[in-house]
Amino acid sequence: MPEQAEVNDAARELRAAVNDLADQASSAADVLASRSRLLTQALELHQTSGDIDCPVCGVGHLDQAWADETREALSTEQAEVAALKAAQTRLAAARRDARRLTTSLPSLPSIDDDELTTLEAARLAATTWADPPTGDLELADHLQARFSGVDHSLRALQDRARSLVVAREDLWAPLALKLGQWVSLVRTAAETAPQVVEVKSASDWLKASEGDLRNQRLAPLADRAREIWALLRQESNVDLGAIRLEGNATRRRVELTAEVDGVDAGALGVMSQGELHALALSLFLPRATAPDSPFRFVVLDDPIQAMDPAKVEGFVKVLQELAIDRQVIVLSHDDRLPAAVRRAKVSAQIWEVTRNNGSAVTIRESLHPSSRYLDDAFALAMDSGVPDDVKDRIVPGLCRMAMESAAFAVYEGKIIAAGGERQQVESTWDQLTTLRQRLAMAIKGDKKADIRAWLGSGRRSEAVDVCNRGVHVGSGGDHAEEVRAVRTAVKDLRAMA
Repeated sequence: MPEQAEVNDAARELRAAVNDLADQASSAADVLASRSRLLTQALELHQTSGDIDCPVCGVGHLDQAWADETREALSTEQAEVAALKAAQTRLAAARRDARRLTTSLPSLPSIDDDELTTLEAARLAATTWADPPTGDLELADHLQARFSGVDHSLRALQDRARSLVVAREDLWAPLALKLGQWVSLVRTAAETAPQVVEVKSASDWLKASEGDLRNQRLAPLADRAREIWALLRQESNVDLGAIRLEGNATRRRVELTAEVDGVDAGALGVMSQGELHALALSLFLPRATAPDSPFRFVVLDDPIQAMDPAKVEGFVKVLQELAIDRQVIVLSHDDRLPAAVRRAKVSAQIWEVTRNNGSAVTIRESLHPSSRYLDDAFALAMDSGVPDDVKDRIVPGLCRMAMESAAFAVYEGKIIAAGGERQQVESTWDQLTTLRQRLAMAIKGDKKADIRAWLGSGRRSEAVDVCNRGVHVGSGGDHAEEVRAVRTAVKDLRAMA
């Protein structure tokens, strides 16, 4: 965009060049035209006639000197011609510079932007500016008359465009920053495209092999689950088969297969509640006790609910294996579990937790039922506040319960160890009606067996007498000593377990 001073200078120069050329052209044309004709004729006349008087004025003499002088005059006139050419050159340059100004404006964009409100006025002014008249003086007038308008229009367009750029820059800057980051990521992506192909190939392989890999990792846990189920499935005809993880994402599931009496069947559909509970333990324990588990303990809350007696025995074997290299804590309300632990002679601590009035909690080591009965009997015997007639009835009863409990533990242990069933044990035991029958079954395995040799004449015989006679007619003797006698017999009896 030219400046105003530059336009004014061009206009003035153009006018001056026009005037200079006009001045040079009028004087030179008249002189050259008249003198050329006259001097040419005179020189021709002199050439043909020789030295003669001037035929025009009659005064001058056209001789050789005159001819030489005339030729010199014609030489001088050449300088005037040169000045004329210089004026012409100046005019051409001024005209060229002036027209250059009309074509030096920048091209205006062909855009459709409603916010660029000054564009149309600027385009119209630029079009008028770029279409000057042909005459030189008219061109000079055009420069001075039109420039202020086009200059104002273009500056207004520039200001409007600048304000829009600033406003849009504020909106664009955050996007530009994100776009720059995106470009950087695109370049990085392009650079790492070969690695992406390899990673994609690896990812596809992992997806295709996901199920196999998952089940390979599951295999040791599945094997351990079947081992535990084998211990817990006592007297069950359900044999646990393959354990697999199927599905993906949120549709993953554990698929179990089982055989019932050698026939394939779905595991869950053929199991009883107790078997389902045992199955849940079989699946949970391998995961909880995996080698890479950071926890070196297991806590189980009431794990034998709904289990039949045979499965309780198997569960104790499972606990015994788990306790080899970790701490095992089991909470239960079922007396069958501590009884099974005692029968299996597992190295375990059994504690009784009792909540008393006011939620006061007491914890004490759990004793064999026979020991509890005897402790209660001895405490009663030593309690001076209890009448003797009450002791006569209750102490022998507790002593008999202790003897029968010890006898049952011995009998049950023998039958279970021989592969018998718990139901068989309980059914047979319930059919025994006397203490001697139960002692005979525990000691000899036959309720009719003779146990007089075992009873002898010492403490064992005295203990049986207290339990039998005292229950029916009352003991009437030294209650504390009676309990001591029974404790000795119970100790001997339990030693047979």
